[in-house]
Amino acid sequence: MWILEMIDAASHVVFPPLFILLLPGLAVICRKPDWLNGRRRIWLFLLFAFVTMMLWRGMLVAEVRRYFCVLIVPGICLAALPLLLSEKALFWRGAMRIFLLIYVCFAVGKALNPPFHKGYLLELGDDIKADIASEKFFEYKVWLDFDEDQRAGYYADMEMYPFQDRLLPEKEFFARYDDIMGMFNLYDVYYLVLRGDNLDELTAELTERGRRYGAETTVLADYAERSRDVRTLKIEHDADFNGRLISQEELASLRSKTPETVKNGNFSIFSKVNLTESPWRDFVEKFGVKEFSALESGEFPVDWIVNPHHTVTLPGVGLRIINFTGDVDNGLKIASPDGGLIINSRTQIPMGSYSGVIAASGSEGSKIRLFLYCDNGAAFVVTVPLAVFTFKSDNELKEFCFTVDKSLFPDNTDRFRLAIGVESGTVTLHYCDLQSR
Repeated sequence: MWILEMIDAASHVVFPPLFILLLPGLAVICRKPDWLNGRRRIWLFLLFAFVTMMLWRGMLVAEVRRYFCVLIVPGICLAALPLLLSEKALFWRGAMRIFLLIYVCFAVGKALNPPFHKGYLLELGDDIKADIASEKFFEYKVWLDFDEDQRAGYYADMEMYPFQDRLLPEKEFFARYDDIMGMFNLYDVYYLVLRGDNLDELTAELTERGRRYGAETTVLADYAERSRDVRTLKIEHDADFNGRLISQEELASLRSKTPETVKNGNFSIFSKVNLTESPWRDFVEKFGVKEFSALESGEFPVDWIVNPHHTVTLPGVGLRIINFTGDVDNGLKIASPDGGLIINSRTQIPMGSYSGVIAASGSEGSKIRLFLYCDNGAAFVVTVPLAVFTFKSDNELKEFCFTVDKSLFPDNTDRFRLAIGVESGTVTLHYCDLQSR
């Protein structure tokens, strides 16, 4: 299939009428090598250049048309060869006249249907960036359901992704939608750009389908492209996922409870640790964390441990600043303005379905990432990303609810540990627990 796509891309760059004449030109060179004698050896060079360029792009599976622009010169020369030989016995004059007629028809059709400016490719990026800034989204992803993601992303100076995974066979639209929604908890928002007919009907179906994932779907902007419509959909979490603001009284009531599943989930019991020993020393050796090398001891919550071997954001050595302070009455405060720190509970939790809650306060732009460390009792299996929660303003005190579904675990998993990542700011962890459901 990729061969046909590559040929299609090359034919449009070389210009379809010329590409039609190019094929008999290749045939002449291959079937009549005596025409390559003397001065006509230039045709051998053109043939070699054209075939080499096509094979090179074939090995790279290049389908973007701009990569075939270099084929224009040898393509035009090879297309001219049948015209130069039209008086010879190699081609019937009638056949050549047919080729010329086809060429003229294609040329006239192309002239009457010139490429048009797709202004919406510039507009959609500006609209998305404006919405991200106004809503203070820090984790987002933009999907395009047509083959212009790289071009639109270049114009907008932001990453945009093809709705269909180009490394896998194309899926039915709603099956692929279900795939990407499986990762929705790792982002603040999705933007899905659609192009086609009857977008109102498709939007209604996606709105209804999104509610299964706790998503609210709205139309961000509409654009026009000749006879087709272009629409940007904004898919964001419902209010429950984004957490609710809680008072200090509610927090005190929550922390007074003994966690049901996660030991010391209220971060109320601390013990001294030696910051010159592993795993604290590993941060100094791996990332050059200066605070840890300056302190000799500190306190950290019992039944929790830092993980220097699991990092999401990797800053330069010596640039990362991580510090923590413990407060029996308040929780664990982690300051990580440049990079991130991941801690995990030592509690081994049986595989199953759970409802979870985490109470925390943070600075604007700071994030909490949740992970599941899965193992089978004998060895570690895999890390499963669970959710990302973002603080949109300073000093927010929030309670976030999440779920752990049994379907998330690999088949060979029988237990897991909960891990919490903090990055891009200051976060105080007050409470965390799971309940069976």
